Amino acid sequence: MKKLLQTFSLALLSSSILAQTQVPNADFENWTLYKPNYNYYAASNWSNGAACASVNGGTEQCQFVNRRTTDAQSGTYAIQYFDLKPAFGPNINTLPFWNVNSNFTTPAFTGRPTSVSFYYKYDTDDNQPMIINFKLYSGSLSNPTDIGSATFEFSADQSTYKKVDLVFDYVSSSAPTNIYIDCDFPDDSKPTTAFDTLTWDNIVFNYVATDVTDKSSPDYFTVSTINKNLTTSREINTVKILDYTGREVANFDNASTNFNLAQLKTGIYILTGTINENPFSRKIIIE
Repeated sequence: MKKLLQTFSLALLSSSILAQTQVPNADFENWTLYKPNYNYYAASNWSNGAACASVNGGTEQCQFVNRRTTDAQSGTYAIQYFDLKPAFGPNINTLPFWNVNSNFTTPAFTGRPTSVSFYYKYDTDDNQPMIINFKLYSGSLSNPTDIGSATFEFSADQSTYKKVDLVFDYVSSSAPTNIYIDCDFPDDSKPTTAFDTLTWDNIVFNYVATDVTDKSSPDYFTVSTINKNLTTSREINTVKILDYTGREVANFDNASTNFNLAQLKTGIYILTGTINENPFSRKIIIE
């Protein structure tokens, strides 16, 4: 019996991490030809990474601060973001890079990730400080209500891909509706040199599935299993049933409150899925 309980605990643990809302093109695999005359590709769903100007109505000139690279942690592409010494003037260009479109709006976002992971490399000749910010909020970017944040600061040379795991610091119990990600060289007092380069890839938001037991929670629901028919008091989605070894034995793609489990034997199982786009896991008994 003890061995069975231990195995069951492992099954619960294996189902505790579920994917949920992710930022579009967070692995930088999709690119758009932004300016054909420059043959410049920008990461889709992110800022174009260029500062363009036309002096006195003359020919437009652009300074690009990121580029596509095949030096990926996985997949085909990653992105490189770098400071730049312009053709004219003494100052180094350190425009920030972010996940907003040309109208300065961020992608919609729901759910409460516990942490964010990504891979990065950094090429620097003077340990130039850099920072990557993840901001979860509701409302508008110009007048946000802060929900949570995570920040990564670094300055040392990193020649091979290194994984970073950042835990979100929440200041509200609400779910965010937007997310803002940016990277930049924040220390204006330290002069930058041309081509300090950040290479990063595969941003993933991590979620922990829980069994909601607080009846006042908007995600609370009850479960009943009678005659191998599972019913819930609230509509649930992306439903999977795991046995005590963690093996998936049934799944249902459509959102519903009723699920037929006639194919399953009597015993203890784990029910996983999402409610209001929030992941959960719950023990059920089929008799």
